[in-house]
Amino acid sequence: MKSLKPKVKRNIVFMGQKKLGIDCLEYLYKMNNANILAICTARKGAKIWWDKLFVKEFAKKNNIPVIERQDILKYNNIDFIISVQYQYIIEEEILKKAKIAPINLHLAPLPEYKGCNPISHAIINGNEYFGATLHIMNKEVDAGDVIEKRTFKIPDHIIAKDLYELTNATALKIFKDNIRDILNNNFTYKPQDPNIPSQLYPRDSLKDKKVQLDWPIEKIWNFVRGNEFTPFEPAYIEYNGKKIYLRTKL
Repeated sequence: MKSLKPKVKRNIVFMGQKKLGIDCLEYLYKMNNANILAICTARKGAKIWWDKLFVKEFAKKNNIPVIERQDILKYNNIDFIISVQYQYIIEEEILKKAKIAPINLHLAPLPEYKGCNPISHAIINGNEYFGATLHIMNKEVDAGDVIEKRTFKIPDHIIAKDLYELTNATALKIFKDNIRDILNNNFTYKPQDPNIPSQLYPRDSLKDKKVQLDWPIEKIWNFVRGNEFTPFEPAYIEYNGKKIYLRTKL
């Protein structure tokens, strides 16, 4: 049985947002060998689709400095940079400020789905399995060594918003199962499998929501489900110059 006694207090900069970000941050904050130096998160006034600035409010409540990403370069005592749903690509010079490791919790299996909107694309592509990955960050997007990748079967007929919630739960479990060993510098990692096909999706990869009626019915069904994510615009067809939105249910 592993000892639960912490070995060394670790200095951490946390970078993240959304519900998963606050869930991981709260769990991390309660660990007695975690010292959160500062937090990077969505700015006040930022356009967000989730309920509120959970991470920013947590930082204010607990007197943790909220800093800009470039401010990390001023620190010389960071053991870990931990990213959970952080919205920007983190520069290599910043990643190097982590003396032990910069770590990211990615809401998709790697190397299959790098970049943005992976949950929607997994449904659109008709995949049977999805998951989440905890990995080391490097200068390439979502390309670092894997600490743990965990997958699950995608439920039949699921929409993107529901798969997002399911993936969040899996990702949080991965984080909780690994963070103690990570802080104790007692964790392993391995390169991503080069034999697995990989796709990197840009942030605007879902900008075209228009359905073509000559598509096979299965492609239309998957496309509609993959774009059903409130509050974003759903898939649609055009009729007489107007959009008719398509949903799986009212």
